[in-house]
Amino acid sequence: MSRERLAALREEVARAVEDGHAPRALLQQLAGQDVMALAEVVVGPRAAPSPLLVSAALEVLPALEEAIAPKALYQRLVALAVETRAEVLTAAAERHPLADWLVPLSRKVEGTAAGTVHLRAVADHPAFERCCQAHAEAGHREGLVATAAALGRPEPAAMLALAGDADGAAEAVVRTLERAPDSAVVAWVGAAWGPGLDPLLARTVQHLRDGATAAALAPWLDGWPRAGGLLAAVRRAL
Repeated sequence: MSRERLAALREEVARAVEDGHAPRALLQQLAGQDVMALAEVVVGPRAAPSPLLVSAALEVLPALEEAIAPKALYQRLVALAVETRAEVLTAAAERHPLADWLVPLSRKVEGTAAGTVHLRAVADHPAFERCCQAHAEAGHREGLVATAAALGRPEPAAMLALAGDADGAAEAVVRTLERAPDSAVVAWVGAAWGPGLDPLLARTVQHLRDGATAAALAPWLDGWPRAGGLLAAVRRAL
C-alpha cells in the first residue's frame, strides 16, 4: 500500500475517533485485505491514541497478530489508551495465557494489584496454576490474594507458599475460605510449603474477619499447637 493511501487511512481513523466513533468497519476491511496496513493504522508510530481505536482493534486481533508479534502488539495497545488497558490485558491473557511477557504487562497495567486481570481471565484454563506461580514468583501478592477472594480457588495461596511468601499465603488461605468454606486450601498450602507449617498457619488466624471463616479453618488446625491455640483465643473475640 502506498504512503499516500496509508496517510489517508490514518486521517480517516483520526477523524472518526475525534467524532466519537470507533472505526470498526474500516479495521474489519483492512483485516481482510492488508494486515500490514492494518497494523500501521492501529499501532504504528502515527496511530491515533484513542480508546475508541483500541476497542475496535480488539475485534481484529487475529489479523493484527499476523502482522506484529503479540508482545509488541499488546504493549503498544496498552500504551495507546489508559481507559482500555484492562480490556487489552484480558484479551492478551485469553489468547496467550502462558506468555512470559504477561507478568510485566500486568504490573504495568495494574500496579500493585498485578495478576488480578490475568488470573481471572485464565481461571478456567489448564494453565491457571502455572500463571499463579508466575505471579507469585514476581511478588504479586495483592493480585493473588484478590484472586483467591474472588474465585475461592486454592492455587493462589499454594503458589504464594511455594514462592516463600508466608504472610501472603496465610491471607490467601483465609480469603479462599471466606469464598469457599469447604476448600482444601490448607492442604494445598501444606503440600507447597513442606515441613514447619505451624507458624504459617498461625498467621492465617491473624487474617480472620468473621466467625464462620474461623469455623471453616478450625478442623485444619487440629494437631498444630501454635496455630490451634491462637485460633481458640481469637474465636472467643469474633
